[in-house]
Amino acid sequence: MKIKIIFLIVVFMLKISTNAFSQLDKRNDVALNFGSTYIESGSNIGLSGGLNYEYMFNTEPKIGIGVLGDAILLDRPVVNGMLAVYIHPLKDFRAFFGTGISYYNEGVAPLDVSLEELDNYGTQIDFINRIGIDYNIKVGILNLKPNLSFNMLRDNYTLQFGFMVGMEF
Repeated sequence: MKIKIIFLIVVFMLKISTNAFSQLDKRNDVALNFGSTYIESGSNIGLSGGLNYEYMFNTEPKIGIGVLGDAILLDRPVVNGMLAVYIHPLKDFRAFFGTGISYYNEGVAPLDVSLEELDNYGTQIDFINRIGIDYNIKVGILNLKPNLSFNMLRDNYTLQFGFMVGMEF
């Protein structure tokens, strides 16, 4: 008799816990991004790829914070990393803005360069700002997100169009 009561209590507790976990909001969003980037200063187009992470707070409208990281493949690669704030004004739509650093290499200086111009060569680290939007399309457990973002780096502006594949948990 005691075993039956314990068994029923355990089954009841498991039932309650599975219902509670199934109704929790998914707050983490991880995605790989792929795309192309147009760089205004040199009229270059480069392939880009990276990783995005967002943690969503339980607010209405939904707000999240996260990390964006990507690389733009040009003749000299550019690597960006930034912290971002996400706003979800509609169910599957989100806007974001972020700030961080951009790491790139301007190459080896020629022998006849002046001392004033020497700072323009070699490894460069600058601040970057990004504003963007994306739309979430759910396909099974995956999220497919076409996205568009605008980057500001020094006097250069870049436009990035891509596609993200990720999931929420």
